[in-house]
Amino acid sequence: MVRGMADEVPAQARKLIDRVGCDYGGCIAQWYASPQAVEHDPEKIETMSQEFVN
Repeated sequence: MVRGMADEVPAQARKLIDRVGCDYGGCIAQWYASPQAVEHDPEKIETMSQEFVN
């Protein structure tokens, strides 16, 4: 998410969901409390969040 482009985020989020997600646990999506510290930008966080919700 740090190095990729914003339009790549949905596919990467979907890959995480498909590989480790399940109906009874497995993937808990969360972002850092201080996203700037790890160079996450607001656009990518919003894009990631929308993919996880859908």
